[in-house]
Amino acid sequence: MAVLEGAMSDDKIADAIARGHEAQMLLNHHVLTELFDAYERGTIAEWKLAKTRRERERFHMAVIVLEVVKNGLEKLAASGRYASAQLEKE
Repeated sequence: MAVLEGAMSDDKIADAIARGHEAQMLLNHHVLTELFDAYERGTIAEWKLAKTRRERERFHMAVIVLEVVKNGLEKLAASGRYASAQLEKE
C-alpha cells in the first residue's frame, strides 16, 4: 500500500484518488457491509460455542483478519481523500 509522501506525479495522485474512491465505494456497498457483518456475527457466535482453545483461537483469528481487511480499505479510502486534497492545493 503506497503512502503519500513528498512530491507525487500526477499519475500517482490520480491512481491514489481512484483507488481511494473504489475503496470507499466498497466500504459503503450494502451487500459487502451485510456480508462482513453476517460473517463477523457468525464467527463470534461460533467462537462462543467453541469447545477447545484451538477452535476459539481459529475463530478469533478470523475476526482479526476481517478487521485487517476493513482497515486496509479504510486506509486506501483515506489515502485517496488525502491525494484529492493535495491535488486541490496545487
